[in-house]
Amino acid sequence: MALESQIKLSISIMRSEILKYLKGQTSQLPKDIDRLIVSAFVRSNNINIRNNNFIKEFIIDVNSSKKEVKNLSEFLHLIDSFHIQFDFEFLIRTFEFVISPSDKVINGAVYTPNIIREYIVEHSLLMATKDINDIKAADISCGCGGFLLSLAQKIRKQTGKKFKKIYKENLYGVDIAEYSITRTKILLILFAIMNGEDEKNFPLIYIVRMHLHFI
Repeated sequence: MALESQIKLSISIMRSEILKYLKGQTSQLPKDIDRLIVSAFVRSNNINIRNNNFIKEFIIDVNSSKKEVKNLSEFLHLIDSFHIQFDFEFLIRTFEFVISPSDKVINGAVYTPNIIREYIVEHSLLMATKDINDIKAADISCGCGGFLLSLAQKIRKQTGKKFKKIYKENLYGVDIAEYSITRTKILLILFAIMNGEDEKNFPLIYIVRMHLHFI
């Protein structure tokens, strides 16, 4: 229990420091924040994005402004100071960190740990009446895509299908926040790239924003 409390405290401190750093940036636009996070992830994992046009839009490189390059260096140093492996779980958690408190209240956005996602996905698949190759699974409040990623991994493990095909044939994601849809696409595409599928484009046509109209 003491170790669990210590881990929670460390995460709380890390979240606070990351938020404080990001709030100190000139731009608070979601895409600028996402560029910083994605570039830090790519740099930390030595990923070479050669083909994918979507992810290239979120990469800070030598052609970016001096300020962006400086911010990336500082952000990487901040992350390194916590001695945390910048894996996909930490990427998901970081996306959750930067959701504004007001959005969390309105949208009900919360981080779901991997062990819970795995449990829910596993039991959902047990209740499926179709072959796993043919299932259509939807997350109607997908956030940054953690559940869809867990499901995609499960389908890949059991069928051997390429992620590009899984994303096209099996996954549906909806959210009312545009930045959530963007982050879901970032997560899914980065995972495919890290598994050898650096495609120029991905058919994520079923990951869409829900538009609400009140009358």
